[in-house]
Amino acid sequence: MTLERDRRTMLQATGAVLAGASLSGCLAGGLVGSNDGRTAGDRTKADATVKVGSGGNLSFEPEALTVHPGQTVAWEWRSNNHNIVVEDQPGGADWKGTPGSSSEIYNDGYRYTHTFETVGEYEYFCQPHEAAGMTGSVTVSPEGANGKTTETTTDGKPPATADDLPVEVAPNDEYGFRPGTERPLKVPAGTEVTFV
Repeated sequence: MTLERDRRTMLQATGAVLAGASLSGCLAGGLVGSNDGRTAGDRTKADATVKVGSGGNLSFEPEALTVHPGQTVAWEWRSNNHNIVVEDQPGGADWKGTPGSSSEIYNDGYRYTHTFETVGEYEYFCQPHEAAGMTGSVTVSPEGANGKTTETTTDGKPPATADDLPVEVAPNDEYGFRPGTERPLKVPAGTEVTFV
């Protein structure tokens, strides 16, 4: 009789543990590694913000973003079951994406930030929705003293701008253009370029 009662007590205790484990899985959305979004998301001040899954769309908005070294980007979750997995980054960069493994997901209300230091192109995706095209990129571009991006050509000079227009065709009876391949022209969209 005592052995039978001990066995029932043990089964009841085991059942309670199993029921509790099952219930916790349901509360977490039934997904391995889910994070309910109510944990303390990062509240670091950001220079740019990316919306994650806004309006239920499987996208990062904006998909492509340009920042300067030392600037911080915030990703704010607007729907459930997303994460950030780093696919490619410049040598020497240390961006790891959202905390945890690539299967760790976060839900509406979660916020994640990263400060970019290394110049170059960073590509990332949402692991559960990569096949649906949920990808993004961050370009970290150097910033000049005047607040504008500085770029140089192969000879170390800045690219040509609208101030260097018009483009000369075969200057001094030479084949080519000025500005040309040695100093490529970089102008805003919509700029009228005249060739003379």
